[in-house]
Order: sequence, then structure tokens, then C-alpha cells
Amino acid sequence: MSGGGAIKTDPRGCIFPLLYSLGSFGLACASLWELKPSDRITVQRGALLISLGFVYFVALTEFLNKLILRTTVGLSFVKKYRLRISDVLDITNKIVSAVQATFSCVAGFIVCRWSCPLNFLQASHFLSESYAWFAASYFFYDIWSMYKVYAAEASNRIMTTLGLAATNNGAARNGKPSTGAADALDQKPSEV
Repeated sequence: MSGGGAIKTDPRGCIFPLLYSLGSFGLACASLWELKPSDRITVQRGALLISLGFVYFVALTEFLNKLILRTTVGLSFVKKYRLRISDVLDITNKIVSAVQATFSCVAGFIVCRWSCPLNFLQASHFLSESYAWFAASYFFYDIWSMYKVYAAEASNRIMTTLGLAATNNGAARNGKPSTGAADALDQKPSEV
């Protein structure tokens, strides 16, 4: 930390992104509740699912970023491993990808389990279509998220080249010794 100031932690900032994420996932599940396994997904329901998917994945990312950067436990993790902002963004991107992969596996398992006793070529389950709509938003979100990680890493490289930022090995920043995690947290949110 340059200047010796304390890093402000505010775990309450995590609540709204978590509620948005859980709420959008809950609404997506509720929109499918009355369907029978062989029902088809309409375009209107698909549009609802894709929009709820966008809200879910973006809110989950925001929740994880705030959890890591604004809570005491998250900041101790950042300090222990000397993470930069780009590292935190990359970690949250990978966690969200793992969540999406888990959902995909669960949906695939349910569809296969339901379809096995039936004629596999003609069996159709609404979950295969509905998850395709919901997960389509993930792929658009992932392009955006990977760009944010790339931009943060490029910013770190440029700042290091100019001698304005610290590297993870403790190089000097503006003539001051680096503390790794503190220098990463000194970046303004607009830099992220």
C-alpha cells in the first residue's frame, strides 16, 4: 500500500450481485417449471432465458470480483499470493467457466438419464433446448470477460515497461519498494 493507508473492505457490496445472480437463475428455473419433458422451448421463452443468462453470468462475475477485492478474506488471499487485478479477473473468469461447465454436465446428465429408456433418436427433453438458450449468453459473456482480463494484463505490461507499475517479483513502483498485492489494489477501478 503506498502511503500506508488501509484498504477499505465492504462485504455488503457483495450482496446485490449475489442476489442478482441467484435471482436470475431462480427466474430461469421458474420459467421452466410447468413444462413437460417433451415440450419445446418457444422463441419468447428462449429470449427470456438468454437475457437471464446474461444477468446471471455478469452478476456472478461481479460478485466474485467484489468477494476477492472487498472482503478481508479475499484481500488476504490477494496479499498471500501477490495477485494483480488482472490475476483476480482471470481467477473469476475461470470460476464462472467452471460453474457453467458444471451446469452443462448436470443438464446433460438429466437429459441422458431421461432419454435412455426412450428411443434416443426421437426423444427430446426441454432442458437440452432451454440450457442451450441460457448457456448461449455465457459464450458472449466469456468473450467480454476474456477481453477484460487481456486489457488488464496489457495495462500491467505497459505500466511495467514504462516503469510505473510493480511486477509480481517486487520491482519498484515509482521509486518505492513494491508490496505486490497492495500495488495491485492501488489501481483505480477505471484502470480495471
